[in-house]
Amino acid sequence: MHHLVGEAADYLIHSLGHQHPHGYGLYLCGASGPQLLAYGNYGARFLASAFASGPALLIIFCLILKRVGSFDAGEKAIQTLSKIVAYALATSIFFVTVELFTAFYSNIPEHTQAFRYLFVGLEGHTNLVAWMTASAVLAFCGVWLYSSSADQKT
Repeated sequence: MHHLVGEAADYLIHSLGHQHPHGYGLYLCGASGPQLLAYGNYGARFLASAFASGPALLIIFCLILKRVGSFDAGEKAIQTLSKIVAYALATSIFFVTVELFTAFYSNIPEHTQAFRYLFVGLEGHTNLVAWMTASAVLAFCGVWLYSSSADQKT
């Protein structure tokens, strides 16, 4: 029985692998291509963005509750959360910049096409360009605003 399972798994890996242009059976892993595996900072980038967006949503939620309800999280808690958001956002921006540099320095089309599609459009598809431009501008403005307010306090 064990031998049959091994043969079935080999068949699936090879049959799916031959459908992929690079010859890998990565469909079983959930990845659509090996170009996605080129960056080793995906885990750290995910954590940085999670530590930026989670506390930011918590700040918004606390401010809404303060205005609508009778809950006040306190100024010190909001400042601490905003400090976490600012540092995590700066780290996330750094990781995206590293990924951009890696993609364009390697000059591999699979790596650069994703960023070209998101930031300038690709083959006439420009639906996400405005969103990515706004996201990048707002991210840099957020870090700049926090750093300038931190400079004024010291």
